[in-house]
Amino acid sequence: AWCGAAVPQWAYFLAWDEGSVQPQGSSAAAASGVDYRIVGDAKTEKKDKLSPVLLVGLPGARYEYMENLEALSVSGRRVIEVNFGGGVEGGGAAERAAQLASVCAALKVPSVHVVAHGLGYSTAMQFVQDGAVGVKSLSLISPYSAPSDLKLTAAAAVDPDKPINANTLATLLPTGSATARQTCVAESLASPSPA
Repeated sequence: AWCGAAVPQWAYFLAWDEGSVQPQGSSAAAASGVDYRIVGDAKTEKKDKLSPVLLVGLPGARYEYMENLEALSVSGRRVIEVNFGGGVEGGGAAERAAQLASVCAALKVPSVHVVAHGLGYSTAMQFVQDGAVGVKSLSLISPYSAPSDLKLTAAAAVDPDKPINANTLATLLPTGSATARQTCVAESLASPSPA
């Protein structure tokens, strides 16, 4: 779960839930629904008049690779993570942005702080532009909108017409060590989607 590391002690005290929503007008690729995880306490968030953090990761990668950002929930905000329906072939940034909006609507979240990583950049930008959910702030981590934006060595390893797999995803995740990157990626990709 924690990219190969032991689960930190504080994680045992977090409120969390996982679910799935069916986005309106989604393509056949997203027919199975959009899985999400929400970490944190809605009551504390509401009492303190805070907005949750919405994490937008790489299309085709499960949200577990960003789970270290669940620690943001100790600020009193909930953290929402999404596995896009249809994965990397899920209809592009516009459909993935609609999937994010569907998750926010199902959770009755009127506004969020968006944190996007890598190829999640284009989805986050489309989500902001669509305006279906209020965006309080936007943070981009290693943003790129297409494999052509990557360094030449990384771009050569990625085929934009094929789903992301453990070999290509490892190239897209800037981490401190190759071992940590491989462990995190392998666990994320090996975990089956919840039914």
